[in-house]
Amino acid sequence: MYDLNVSTLSILNSNQLDSNEDGKIIQKSVNSVVLKLIENCDTTDTISVYLEILKNYAKNSMTNKLASLANKCLMRIHAVIIFISKLFIELQQYY
Repeated sequence: MYDLNVSTLSILNSNQLDSNEDGKIIQKSVNSVVLKLIENCDTTDTISVYLEILKNYAKNSMTNKLASLANKCLMRIHAVIIFISKLFIELQQYY
């Protein structure tokens, strides 16, 4: 799972994708894959993977954007967890 996430984030990190229309389509597709991974994989494993990516790639300024993308993914996971928590709180009020 680590390699898959690093690969997808590396594709999103590529400067070559911004240069033409096909690159933008690829970027949107890969972004969709990343979101599906976040939504459908085990949350604990996903958080561990993105924390590992942050640890490995935040040290080097050349790969700092990759770490920034991993941080965005963690924030997305956090938002999903908050939404689910609020949903459970709302459900508890009715039952």
